[in-house]
Amino acid sequence: ETGISESSIPEQTTAHSPAETLPQPEKQAISPLHAETGEKPVWQTWAMGIWLFGILIYLTLLIGKMKKLRSWHQQQKDKDIPPWFHKILVQTAQRLNLDNLPAIVFSDKAVTPAVYGMFRPVLLLPANYFDTLSENEAKHVLLHELAHLKRGDLWLHGLSLFLQIIVLILTEFQ
Repeated sequence: ETGISESSIPEQTTAHSPAETLPQPEKQAISPLHAETGEKPVWQTWAMGIWLFGILIYLTLLIGKMKKLRSWHQQQKDKDIPPWFHKILVQTAQRLNLDNLPAIVFSDKAVTPAVYGMFRPVLLLPANYFDTLSENEAKHVLLHELAHLKRGDLWLHGLSLFLQIIVLILTEFQ
C-alpha cells in the first residue's frame, strides 16, 4: 500500500462546457474620449467640462466689462480733470519713467481707484473722486496705481492666469 488514501487526493475540477459559461457583465457605451483605454468617464472629466464652461462665461463677462469701460472712456474724453491732478499725474509718471500716461475714466460704480488694460492702460476713478481728495492723497494714489504699470503687474497677472489654465489642462488630460 502506498499510504495515500482516496480522501487525500483532491477532486479534479471539470471544465465547463460552452453552454455553462459564466455570465459576462454587460458592456456599457464608452465615450469617444475613453474609447482607447476602455475607461468610463470619471467625475473629474465632468468637473473639467463644467470648469471650462465657467471660464468661457467669465471670459465673456470680462470682455463685456472691458468694452463698457472703453465706452465710458470714449464718452468722457471731453471731461476735464483738475489741472493740479494732471500736474501730479505727469510728475508721477516722470518719476517712474513711464513713457505713456494712462487714460482716465470716471465711474459711479467704481469704489476705489484701479488701473486696467495691458496695451492701453486706463486709470479708473470714482465719479466724485475729486470732491474730497487732497493733493497729498492724490500723489500716493497715483504713485500706487502707476507703480502697477511700471512693474508690469497687469502683464504678470495675465501670464499667471494663462499658465494656471495650461497646467490644469495638462494635468487633467494626462
